[in-house]
Amino acid sequence: MKLIILTGFLIAFFAFEKNGENSWVNPSIDKRFAEDSVLYLQKSIEFIKEVKAREMSDTNFVLVDTPAVYNLNKCLERTTMDTVTFTEAERDYLKRKQYPKLGRWKDEHFSKTKIIGRHTLMKIFKLAPPAGWEFFKKHVGTEGYHIFSYPIFLKNYTYCLFYSEYYCEGIFCADGQLDIYKFENGKWISIGGFCAWSA
Repeated sequence: MKLIILTGFLIAFFAFEKNGENSWVNPSIDKRFAEDSVLYLQKSIEFIKEVKAREMSDTNFVLVDTPAVYNLNKCLERTTMDTVTFTEAERDYLKRKQYPKLGRWKDEHFSKTKIIGRHTLMKIFKLAPPAGWEFFKKHVGTEGYHIFSYPIFLKNYTYCLFYSEYYCEGIFCADGQLDIYKFENGKWISIGGFCAWSA
């Protein structure tokens, strides 16, 4: 009896093997996930190019390749307390961090933008002040640099949460904010902000 059960299990196991790869996962789910990921990346790039068009038109625009952390100083946590803007399901979605994430911004995403690696930036600013900024201006960009989060789209791509930071040389020359945008009449409009800071 044990031999029959074992044989049945092995037949079932090898029936799910295809070209040496495990096929236990439903291929239609994998395809849908891939399609959703492509759509998300496309919508993210379109969104950023629109809402940051003015800043990104500057030939000295520099973007750090690693997306910003959303819950800096518990910002996203405080945002989810907004019961007027977000439904209970959306607040839960944000709290559970179920939204898609991007690994890194690449040159192919923003062709006219200078992308700098986070680790490179950290090495530059390990130099004692003002040597770090002097090196940055000479070899990277003349102004400062930006850090963008990945967008979090809600309500079927009609609302978006987006966090951005900017750093430059000098006193009180850095700022950041989590903004909420609404897609209305064919364009993204900022309808509010959370957790604004400057330093």
